[in-house]
Parts: sequence; C-alpha cells; structure tokens
Amino acid sequence: MHEPTPSRAPKPPITKTMLLADLLQHYPAARPIVAAYFGSECFTCPGTKIENLAFVAAMHNCAVDDFIRAVKQHLETR
Repeated sequence: MHEPTPSRAPKPPITKTMLLADLLQHYPAARPIVAAYFGSECFTCPGTKIENLAFVAAMHNCAVDDFIRAVKQHLETR
C-alpha cells in the first residue's frame, strides 16, 4: 500500500504578535537579522518563548515594522 506524503503546514506569517521563539523556529535564516537588531543574547534568552516581536523591539528601542521589513527582505534574498 502506498503511504501518502505528509503535508507540510505553511509557515506562519511574520507579524508583530509572533513570538520571537516562533520566528527563530520557523525562519532560522532570520538569525542574522535578529542578532543585528537585538543582539545574539536573544538566542539563549528564556523570554523568547513569551515575548512577541513588538515587545522585543520595544525593549531594544527599535521600530518593529523596520525589524519585520528587514527580516522579510533578508528571507527573500535567500
């Protein structure tokens, strides 16, 4: 009997309410942008599991829209 190919769920959209941990899980290629905007310490911070992108951007004194735009532009070039 032929096994069906498992379907891959689409990646969630990158929004202000997305958790940083979800961004890193679904879009690992975004790591250089996260490091540039927020620092590499974010990769080991337990807050990534509860902090959304808007909160993280505010904590790092940057505009969340600029961060999201940079992430999307970076991912498009890959």
